Amino acid sequence: MLEAGLMQGWSNQRVADALGVGVSTLKRNFGPLLRMRDQMPDRLRLLIFSTAVRKSIEGDMGAIRQVRQMIDDNERRLAAARVNRAAEKDKADEQIGKKERARRDAKEVTKTGGGDLWGGDLSPGEYH
Repeated sequence: MLEAGLMQGWSNQRVADALGVGVSTLKRNFGPLLRMRDQMPDRLRLLIFSTAVRKSIEGDMGAIRQVRQMIDDNERRLAAARVNRAAEKDKADEQIGKKERARRDAKEVTKTGGGDLWGGDLSPGEYH
């Protein structure tokens, strides 16, 4: 019952209420399991996937379809994670302050040698 509640993402209070104990009792007796809360859904998916793969190797067409579906779902999750990481990176770049932006710009100018920033107006020997 405890593991099922954790896999569903229940809070400690909800799990304790379902078991008929207090939250402190739950933490004292099931602390290691509570700390594994984030791993539970992944472990369940892994167990289902490995079982489906075994059955598909035996020729079970339903298991083959399930494995294909799980692979497709995993690819979608990975693509969504890549998009989210890119969006977070863009958001982090947008949230830097004026001083940090100036520091980064100065560092870039130092690395590139200034490039064509002044258009040659301040280069030695150039008079206009």
